[in-house]
Amino acid sequence: MTLMLNLPPELEVRLHALVEKRGQNTSDCALGLLKSALEETRNIQESMPKVGKELVAYWQKHGVIGGWADREDIGDSVEYAHRLREAAQTRRRE
Repeated sequence: MTLMLNLPPELEVRLHALVEKRGQNTSDCALGLLKSALEETRNIQESMPKVGKELVAYWQKHGVIGGWADREDIGDSVEYAHRLREAAQTRRRE
């Protein structure tokens, strides 16, 4: 497939600088960048959780689930969450 792009001037300058640095021609350099970006996108999509169990593990790994576990000022976490929701719903907006 042939693809023609109209690059904004700042992108064109950056691409030419990279072409010189790598010692490639413009087409090969741009193709390499596109391949890298598409590969990275695929890797990100493949690593995302696909089922509930994976999602729970992901959020545990990142500290979202269990984030309040060591807090002594919260008490009953369900009641605390209820109070937070209530405060958010009744706060004044200016």
